[in-house]
Parts: sequence; C-alpha cells; structure tokens
Amino acid sequence: MITSFLRLMSVASIVVFAAASAVAAATGSITGRVQNVVTGQYLNQARVTLRGGDHVTFTDNFGTYRLVGVPAGPAVVEFFYTDLDPVVVNLTVPAGGVIERHVDLIYLLPPLDLDLRHDHRNCRVTGNCRETIFDTTRIT
Repeated sequence: MITSFLRLMSVASIVVFAAASAVAAATGSITGRVQNVVTGQYLNQARVTLRGGDHVTFTDNFGTYRLVGVPAGPAVVEFFYTDLDPVVVNLTVPAGGVIERHVDLIYLLPPLDLDLRHDHRNCRVTGNCRETIFDTTRIT
C-alpha cells in the first residue's frame, strides 16, 4: 500500500514538473535599460508595458527593467516617461530565453504650429502672462 502511494506521488510529481517546464518553455523574458538620450541619464520609474497583456513594470534607479513570463513569439513593448516621447518596439521573444533591448527616449517635440515667441518682459510689466506651452531651453 505504501509502495503504491509512493509510486502515485512520484508520477504526480513528474506530471507537475513536466507541466511547469512546458509553461516556462512557452514564455521568455525581456530586459534592458531606458535612457534619456539628451542628458545621458538612465531613467528611474520609466513605465514599460507589454501591449495586449497585463505585463507592466517600472525601471529601477539604474534604468533597468525586466518583464518575465512573456508569451514566446512577437511582442510589442511601449516605453513611457513623463515629458519624453514614448517609444514602441516590436520584438520576438524566444521560448525559454531572454531578449535584451535598451531604449533611448528624447524630449517631446512641439507641434509645428506653436508660436514659441513669448515676450516675458510684457508679462513682468503688465501681468498679462500666457501659460508657457513649451520650454525650448530643454532642447539641445
């Protein structure tokens, strides 16, 4: 009786292990770093999202991110950081493997029809100030 029970437990363990291995082989990971290309700084808390799923992560203090358990095959990943242009990347995730992708983000560019001329002297004298729409000092 004990022998039968031990055999049953062994078979059950093998089945569970095989199923877990199959699931792990059908997924992969995406890793890399996100950097502000203008300043050269790696970005902390940039949002990294796998489209079409619930995989979302944020970069750490060194700009490093890691998405795990991503279904193997084609993937679309979006990188977002406030005040920087979002980037969308198409990747192919290897089954049971890791793909490394580093991403450079840049500042948002103003629409072409913006009037960037603003007379700050008039603002100080009359108090008639417009809201600053775009800060051109951040573009190098």
